[in-house]
Amino acid sequence: MSPALISVISIALDIILGGGLLAVWLKYRIQARSADRVDFETVLAEVKSQRNEAWAHIAEQVRRIENMEAEIQGLRIARDLDPFPNWLVDLQGRFLYANRAFEALFLEPKGQTYRDIIGKTHIDVWPEPFCRTIKALNSAAGKRPDGTARANASLDIPDLGRCSVTVHKFPYRIKGVILAYAGYITVIDPDMQRLGEQ
Repeated sequence: MSPALISVISIALDIILGGGLLAVWLKYRIQARSADRVDFETVLAEVKSQRNEAWAHIAEQVRRIENMEAEIQGLRIARDLDPFPNWLVDLQGRFLYANRAFEALFLEPKGQTYRDIIGKTHIDVWPEPFCRTIKALNSAAGKRPDGTARANASLDIPDLGRCSVTVHKFPYRIKGVILAYAGYITVIDPDMQRLGEQ
């Protein structure tokens, strides 16, 4: 082989190999940058999509909470029309509900509202002897076929003093299972002699 031919082959190999490697490397870098841009845009689009879904979910939950608050308020208004003090306690004796008459008679004189007793027990509102009567009524009502129990008791009521009251208790059942106990006080007779002394 002539030195000129070797030189031409060498130059051709340098161009092919050098240029080819450089071309391959440049092509790789261009594709990598393009892929980085595509990946970033894909990630950004996915993040925006997830954000929009989260905001829609939050808006739906806010709407549901507002509807539940309205429903609860409507139920409270309907129950508050009852002139008799009534309440609902769970199986552990914790207040779940007390109506407006209950609140006005037993709580407001102490500077409390029904919210102050939610989660608390009878002993937080009434003296122990009256609480024993309530507990006995719950037990009796849960065992009776008609699901009711009633008793007359004596109770000190703020602004009225010692009163004779009639207490009714009945269980709240779903499919025969007791979930809570409701209570009503339907008769409140103040001690007239004591009121006359005042």
